[in-house]
Amino acid sequence: MLEAYLNGLAWDFAQNNKAFDALSKRKQKIIIDQGHTNLRDKILKYPDIVTGRHLWDDSSNTVQAFLEILKPFRDSLVHPSPFSAPEKFGGYDKLKNFYRINFITAHLGVKVTADLIVEIHQHVTKSESGHPVWMDEIMKFLEDTISESDDS
Repeated sequence: MLEAYLNGLAWDFAQNNKAFDALSKRKQKIIIDQGHTNLRDKILKYPDIVTGRHLWDDSSNTVQAFLEILKPFRDSLVHPSPFSAPEKFGGYDKLKNFYRINFITAHLGVKVTADLIVEIHQHVTKSESGHPVWMDEIMKFLEDTISESDDS
């Protein structure tokens, strides 16, 4: 979901914004993503390129939570394999991660992904609140599950 959102943001910017033409060739290549822009770079660079304003770096708690905790689970689902991820990508056991996913992991994934999208959305729209309208059900799910855990 996060990568689809970022790809849509980049596509919209490239198609509908004259500022795209003024970007350096390097930044245009990052936005056009011809299969070479990794998810980490999309998270860190797309918001800055699209708005011309810095949003965050990899020391942001939300970005760290996604990249360090959740991305290995995401990668294990999106790129399943009985082989471990290469050392340069962390060397984790993809199959083990695949089978370790449970409600808590999935809920954390939804929460952190939603937090990232909301922060990017607010940065792009120059708003201090709100989220993309298509996230209404996700936000309601998160509110409901948080209030259920508070009741416990």
